[in-house]
Amino acid sequence: MGQLVGYSDPAPAKLEAENHPLRGMIPKMALPPLLAGARARGISDACEILGYGAILLDRNGRVLQASEKARALLEGTVRIVSEHLVGTTSSANDALTRIIAAAVAGESFAIRIDGVSGEGIAMKVLPAPVGDDEPFQLLKAVFVVSRDCI
Repeated sequence: MGQLVGYSDPAPAKLEAENHPLRGMIPKMALPPLLAGARARGISDACEILGYGAILLDRNGRVLQASEKARALLEGTVRIVSEHLVGTTSSANDALTRIIAAAVAGESFAIRIDGVSGEGIAMKVLPAPVGDDEPFQLLKAVFVVSRDCI
């Protein structure tokens, strides 16, 4: 493999745990929840970069986070009330109840939900890419939201 002109690979710096400047500042038990939150934000940010909104749900179907793009797309179709997704019509609400239960059970699918005005949103529902053995990971499902099919 060729070398970059003007670049020399420095010897990898040793990061000794006992000499690290952050050692002792973050309690050992606080790190897993911080990392879990960072993972959820990363998933949401990736959806935004791709032009989609993202709604992140926990294992109880509660909204952990909804991006600004998702909130704008939900307007007139779905509302977030007390950390729960609620449809603006009874049929939308029934559909949300079913898809949230399926999503937290680990199923993946796409659905379209129509609002009062007839405009709707497309949702791709994905199980969170995390294992159940991660006790601090609250994220259970990701709803990718768009006006068009996903």
